[in-house]
Amino acid sequence: MAIFSKGMRRITVDGIEYFWRFGDLVSIFLADGPFGQLKVDFGKIYGWGDMGDEEEKQTPLFEPKIMTPKYIRQAIVFARKTGWRDGTLELIYRNGSFKVQK
Repeated sequence: MAIFSKGMRRITVDGIEYFWRFGDLVSIFLADGPFGQLKVDFGKIYGWGDMGDEEEKQTPLFEPKIMTPKYIRQAIVFARKTGWRDGTLELIYRNGSFKVQK
């Protein structure tokens, strides 16, 4: 099964091709084979709903991270080390490291 790749960027990691896009989350998809999606939550910029007191803020703290192929490669390598091959896996990126979101 091939994925519709319009508007996505291509990256190859360890001989496997992926497509990725950047929005509220970074979404990474396997290009061919069984469907696989990797979602990376890297934090968000505060919105209007977050202008109150610290206790009332709804959005996790934003980590200024440039979405480069190096960052995407790191996310894919981490996910593959945790056993991700197909299906959906959600990661959180905080304090310079990835964690699997439960």
